[in-house]
Amino acid sequence: MEYCNATVRARWKGTVQFGDQISLFGNAQPISATRNPGVFDMKAYLARHDVWTEIFVRYPEHGSVTRIGGGNPILRFAHRSREWMQTALSRGLDDSPEVQGLISGMALEIRHDTPNDIEEPFQQTGTLHLFAVAGLHVGIVAQLLWIFATMLRLSRRWATALIIPSLLFYAAVTGLHVSSIRAAIMASVLLGGFFADRRVFVLNSLAAAAVILFALDTNELFSTGFQLSFAVVTAILLFADPIFHFLQRRNKPDPFLPRSLIRPMRRTLDVACTWIARGISISLAAWIGSFPLLWWYFHLITSISFLANLVVVPIAFLSWRSR
Repeated sequence: MEYCNATVRARWKGTVQFGDQISLFGNAQPISATRNPGVFDMKAYLARHDVWTEIFVRYPEHGSVTRIGGGNPILRFAHRSREWMQTALSRGLDDSPEVQGLISGMALEIRHDTPNDIEEPFQQTGTLHLFAVAGLHVGIVAQLLWIFATMLRLSRRWATALIIPSLLFYAAVTGLHVSSIRAAIMASVLLGGFFADRRVFVLNSLAAAAVILFALDTNELFSTGFQLSFAVVTAILLFADPIFHFLQRRNKPDPFLPRSLIRPMRRTLDVACTWIARGISISLAAWIGSFPLLWWYFHLITSISFLANLVVVPIAFLSWRSR
């Protein structure tokens, strides 16, 4: 009998957790090619990760768990924390499995618990990104952590030292997907500038995130999630401010008019218009960045998405704070 080290895809109906060592008995066979054109090509995806064979275990009793508690201890703790968070978020919602799946999908990116009839409206309106942990989720977590650090009266450096590892751990809790890693690295680079007392440019932070991801796995360049994530963020960084200034000039009061002479109602309206213009600019820039890839990969045009995001993003932020 000869032994070798290889990565294979296993299909078994047993129950396992991260870090478990298992023993399987089954048929080893090449991974089947995709039959329907235009759908996700699992064979090509696994080939980029040097996975060419799958083991099919016909019966559950042909596999067993031989060791529990192995693997990377940090990732194992992240998986345990993910289970605890899912239980805490679902507390009191035993009679509403749809709501449980919705909250778990938005907060922890546990997509398999979300019914398809709930995800479909988000997909059609271009708001499915709420189920992918990315800059929005990481930004909300970072802001909540900053508020917590402020309540503890921590200095800026100590607050940064608390937030950076917390964001990286949150990326591990949500499955270490490209979007979450990119957002956590960008936020870490930006916050790390406080230690050096230097201004950090967001485009440099985006490039640093890309370099780190390529160092971990160069095949990410061919991933649709990687391309969408960086295309949307790049578009926001390049186009959001010009669009915002264009919209703001339409409603901004005369700059030579003293602030004291502006009526309170006009000042309130000016603040509201500024917030709306900022939201429209970010949402429209994100749509511009995602449109070519959505059309190329999915043949999908969601022209209503930049308006829908103006409603669902604030709601998502408020729901996070309430939970």
